[in-house]
Amino acid sequence: MMVSVTDDQPPTLSCPPVVTAVNDAGSCSANVTYNNQVVAMDNCDTQAVQLSQGLGSGSDFPVGTTNDTMSVADVNGNGPTTCVVQVQVTDQEAPAIVCPQNLMVSAAQNQCNAAVAFAEPNATDNCGYVLSQTQGSASGSVVAVGMWTNIFEAVDQAGNTDQCSFTVTVVENEPPSI
Repeated sequence: MMVSVTDDQPPTLSCPPVVTAVNDAGSCSANVTYNNQVVAMDNCDTQAVQLSQGLGSGSDFPVGTTNDTMSVADVNGNGPTTCVVQVQVTDQEAPAIVCPQNLMVSAAQNQCNAAVAFAEPNATDNCGYVLSQTQGSASGSVVAVGMWTNIFEAVDQAGNTDQCSFTVTVVENEPPSI
C-alpha cells in the first residue's frame, strides 16, 4: 500500500501595518529597511519572500506613502500569498529663508513718499517650497515716510515654515521752506 501526502496549503505572509520614517537630512526621502518585519510561515518550506511591486526594503522612499507588495509561495507551488508594506515618510525639515538687509530710502523731492525696490528673499528646502509675502509693500511700491516691516514666509509641502522680516524706512531729507 502506498500513501501519498499532498501539500495543498498555501503559506501565510505577515507584513507590518505601517512603517514610518522621517526624511534624511537635506533629502526629500528616507532610506527605510523593514525586511525583518515581513514573516512567511508554512507547514512545509517556503521560497524566499519576493518584492512584487514597489521599491523594496533598503531603498530611498520619497516623502509621502509608498506601498510595497510582497509575495511568497511554498516549495510545493502553493501560493503566491501576498501582503502590503505601507511605508510613510514624513518631511520634518523646515525651509530656510534669508531676507534682504533693512533699507533706508529718501523721499522724492517735494514728496512724502518714495518708490522702494528690494530683492526677493532667498529660500531653500529639501522638498520644495512656496514663498509669499505676508506683510508689507511689494518691491517697486510707493511707500509713505515712516518705518514699515515686510514679512516673508516659506512653506513646504508638509506645512513646515520659516519666516524672515526686514524694515523699510522712508525719510524726508528736504528742509522745510519759509
